[in-house]
Amino acid sequence: MKTILEYLQTSKVDFIAPCNGQKRCGKCKVKITNRIVAINEEDRKHLTIEELNEGYRLACSHHYQHGDQVICHFNQGIIEDNIYLQDELIISNRKVGQGVIIDIGTTTVAIKEVDLSNGKIVKSKSFFNPQAKFGSDVIARIDFDNRDKGMQLSDLIIKVIFANITLNETLKEIIVCGNATMLNMFLKEKVKTIGIAPFNVPIMNMTLKSINYYIESSISIPVITINHISDYVGSDIVMGIYATNMDKSNKNSLLIDLGTNGEMVIGNKNSLLATSCPAGPAFEGVNIECGGPSTEGAICHTVIENRQISYETIGNVEASCICGSGLISLIANLLRLKIIDSAGNFIDGQKRFYLTPKVYLSIKDIKAFILAKAAIQAGKEILQKENKRKLEIIYIAGGFGNYLDKEDLVTLNIISK
Repeated sequence: MKTILEYLQTSKVDFIAPCNGQKRCGKCKVKITNRIVAINEEDRKHLTIEELNEGYRLACSHHYQHGDQVICHFNQGIIEDNIYLQDELIISNRKVGQGVIIDIGTTTVAIKEVDLSNGKIVKSKSFFNPQAKFGSDVIARIDFDNRDKGMQLSDLIIKVIFANITLNETLKEIIVCGNATMLNMFLKEKVKTIGIAPFNVPIMNMTLKSINYYIESSISIPVITINHISDYVGSDIVMGIYATNMDKSNKNSLLIDLGTNGEMVIGNKNSLLATSCPAGPAFEGVNIECGGPSTEGAICHTVIENRQISYETIGNVEASCICGSGLISLIANLLRLKIIDSAGNFIDGQKRFYLTPKVYLSIKDIKAFILAKAAIQAGKEILQKENKRKLEIIYIAGGFGNYLDKEDLVTLNIISK
């Protein structure tokens, strides 16, 4: 008999299940409206009394019954994305028509439409990777893909990407980047070998395919994927190198991609050194008790006013969750106000800091952030030790890099002045 979670994973509903049914995260909250579902031990462990009273239960710990009407606590949506890393791309061979650039992240998928005659970005959108209902990180996805006899994860990401692209005669090319696991799934490859030593990537080098390889279409459009550096340093960081011109500059620079699979590269035109670190999805609001994506209602920024913390939400509507930029902003301000100490503990002994009666930050959330930060910090310090040169520029990339306050990153010692 299937659990409610397993049923939802085969449905068209998009949601988050970070631990993929391991009963660890408490994120797969659902409400069954056609019957009363008894509260079990796992529900009591992960859900608040208010949530239990409202009828929410964990989808992973209850069996699905035919005809169940399910309301998901959180559905994925379009992520706020109205700031570009740069408004114009450098195009060597300009042509009439449009191109599309896609970054397939473990948590977030970003799509940019570009005017190939001038390099201008004309349209931009981002959305949660729908594979999140099979686990929040790369290892969970690899594990599921290994057990799956079909190509569910590949089919899922391909379908959602091409549902968000307008195919017509003016579209001349599609360029796709991402970490090795995400990109190989996009190329319809099984990724078992990426998850076990010696960590072989099925396809490492640039691949050119037609749009007809993915979907039925009356037109043929080239789809180009970018080379990876290694198994866990993907083509997304390669595109970051191109975007920042690190490989052409005399200045010693550090590029950090704050994502679920943190990647970074240091150096200049003489040499570049890269690494990756398993930061986990905390930076993107996942695995945080009241965390969520950068959708309407997400707390995206906090400020200190009269020694009190106030917040802003995306869309200026009622707060529903805390997204990645809000998490970093909030923890930085809690540290400034000495509400928490440098180890992430509440100084007065409390266990939660409430922004609203339903949206809060817990000690568990702060510890998840500290683990993510530690992974980034370790990678950064190792690269700087190997690089042995004075750092002149730091670039911050990632799905929410544009929304971060530099002073918050300095306060949290993610970067230094």
